[in-house]
Parts: sequence; structure tokens; C-alpha cells
Amino acid sequence: MSDDDRSYRDAELQYQKQRVAELAAELDVHLRELSAAVDTEITRDSVKPMIAIETQRLIETLRQRGHSSLAQQYDATLSEWKRREEQFVALVATLHAQPTFTAEDRARIDAARAASDEALEQYERVAAQVDAWLDAQERNE
Repeated sequence: MSDDDRSYRDAELQYQKQRVAELAAELDVHLRELSAAVDTEITRDSVKPMIAIETQRLIETLRQRGHSSLAQQYDATLSEWKRREEQFVALVATLHAQPTFTAEDRARIDAARAASDEALEQYERVAAQVDAWLDAQERNE
């Protein structure tokens, strides 16, 4: 493995670790604020099922109010983004553990990152539509 390939692999792993740490720190701040607001400790472990429940409630609300297409798009794009991101992270971890790193490996990482980024963009477009619908619902209530 060339020094360039090793550096690229190590930089990719370092970037992923740094991004996870940043997101975890942001989440911790929000969880402390939320815990203080409801006077109950909310942890990372407890929030995951809560988010899943709220996401399903949102999807069901969209369906019940006649927006089944938007509900399906939201569900599908969120699932696809999660799947692509998990694949990307797993690939980086797998390749980092290998003793060699090839140009093909670099191309696989680039392709996986691009797929994850595209899936996130698709989800964000649909989420913006959902947010607009929720805002309209609040104005009408």
C-alpha cells in the first residue's frame, strides 16, 4: 500500500470519527436541554426508540390526512439514507482494518460516500416538504 493510499484511508477514518464525535456532542447538548425541560433524564439509548416512534407517528399522520404519497416518500428516503450511511461507515471500517488499500478501495469509498450524500439530499428534499406541510397544519389550527 502506498503512503498516499494509507493517508487517504486514515484520513477517511479520522473524518468519520470526528463527524461522529461532533454529532454525538450536539445530541448530548440537545438531550440535556430536553431532559431539563421535561425534568426527566433522556439518554441516547432512550431517544432512539422515541425518534422511531415519532417518525412512525408522523408517517401515519400524513397517511391519515390524505398524503400517503408524501408519507411513502418520507419513509423510503429516510430508510435509504440510513441504509447508505450504514454501508458507507461499514465499508470505511472494513477497509481500514485491511493491511492494504488499493485504488479500487478508494473508488469504492468515494462511490459509497457519494451514494450516502445523494440519499441524504433526497431525504432532505422530502423532509422539507413534510416540514412545509407541518407548518401549514400549525397555521390552520
